[in-house]
Amino acid sequence: MEFWLIDGNGRQKLRLPVPPPNYLNETGQDVYIQEINDLGEHSTKGDAKLDRTTLKSFFPSVYYPFCQYKNFPKPYEFVEIINVWVHNDLPMRLLITETNINKLFFIEDFSYGERAGSRDVEFELSLIEYRSIPKKKSNSSGTTTTSSRSEKTPSKPKTHTVVKGDTLWAIARNYYNDPYKWDEIAKANDVKDPRKLQIGKVLRLP
Repeated sequence: MEFWLIDGNGRQKLRLPVPPPNYLNETGQDVYIQEINDLGEHSTKGDAKLDRTTLKSFFPSVYYPFCQYKNFPKPYEFVEIINVWVHNDLPMRLLITETNINKLFFIEDFSYGERAGSRDVEFELSLIEYRSIPKKKSNSSGTTTTSSRSEKTPSKPKTHTVVKGDTLWAIARNYYNDPYKWDEIAKANDVKDPRKLQIGKVLRLP
């Protein structure tokens, strides 16, 4: 069984050298309980809950016989990469081979610290499932009423000027209500590294 962490772009992959001894994936749905006179309690199903997963292991400072492979990054190189992902707008993918776990998660918490005298870095990673907001359906008549007066819908802007704090993920979500269109914007503007947007750069919106 292998544990892989993959960044939101699918370009950077980390395989844990020492797999967690166990993992627990929590899944479920809301259940509403109502008490009805003379009939007792009754339950109805609600919406599905987001999956939650916690991984505990350590990043070894040297190769041990129980490590799954050699020539892995140094402990704080692992830490640095995961810290970048913590603050990234994109969800990351957790893949556990020989299981059905292969989905996108946001990193909710990442804690780490050294083992005494070993320079190994113990860590705990708390993940919460990413689930996108479904697009709104247009009404059956094909028209929407915004006020008592008939007004023209303003056309979408064709460009966006990058300001401090902008990410392609947020820009796509703002203009298209679909953050996964960030890749189309990147391709239309030949953006090599979506995490390094130049402030003041004018992006063409396809």
